Amino acid sequence: MAELANAGHHAIYESTRKSDYKKALKKPTDLVLAAGGDGTVGKIGRELIGTGIPLSVLPLGTANNLARSLGFIGSPEEIIYRARRREKTSF
Repeated sequence: MAELANAGHHAIYESTRKSDYKKALKKPTDLVLAAGGDGTVGKIGRELIGTGIPLSVLPLGTANNLARSLGFIGSPEEIIYRARRREKTSF
């Protein structure tokens, strides 16, 4: 969270371990950053389908297979920097 703030982002943290994260994902936002592993990214991605809200991934899990497959490669600082520059990849 501190690194996001240092990069100029206004970030709000929601844990996927609590059920209220789904409610938070329904609020309008510029970007959702899923910080975690494949399970976390999958949970968040399923909730964002059809919303038009962009998803970025901060791979903090063990294997990070999904993040690597989607091109989210680099240190957390590099990925946060790219989000600040709004580099986008569409699939």
